[in-house]
Amino acid sequence: CNIGDETVIREFVTISRATGEGEETRVGNNCLLQACTHVAHNCIVGNNVIMSNCAGLAGHAIVEDRVVIGGLAGIHQFVKIGRNAMVGGMAKVVQDIPPYVIADGQPARVIGLNSVGLSRAGISEDVRRDLKQAFCIIYRSGFSLSKAIEEMELQLDSSVEIENLLRFLRNADRG
Repeated sequence: CNIGDETVIREFVTISRATGEGEETRVGNNCLLQACTHVAHNCIVGNNVIMSNCAGLAGHAIVEDRVVIGGLAGIHQFVKIGRNAMVGGMAKVVQDIPPYVIADGQPARVIGLNSVGLSRAGISEDVRRDLKQAFCIIYRSGFSLSKAIEEMELQLDSSVEIENLLRFLRNADRG
């Protein structure tokens, strides 16, 4: 189990060591794990992640950088949550959550772009506009995922954030 620098672990938090030789459970730098949160075996938690009270990650979950997970949210095993995403409180996450979005509900579904989080992360207005267009292509066009990826590659300017989104979508295993 590896825990990064400046990570704050509050009362009654549990972090399980990895199962299997050569495996690891990792929590990055500058994270905040509030009271009663749980990080299960073989989870990878990025940098600057906030897990609110009683949120839990099941085994092998991956949480990328700058994610906020609301209180009492449950993340299913093997789920990936993309960078700068926000998961609402009490959400039941059973599918991958792409970067830069807000997901909520039981089961959780994507409900919008994490506009406030993107602004706070210092992402430029032009890139935020492209991410909004990407969101519309993915969720409002009626395209299949492969067709949405193709359309984004044709329509959007390349940026670190767009390339990160495309990488995540190409590698999504759980919905």
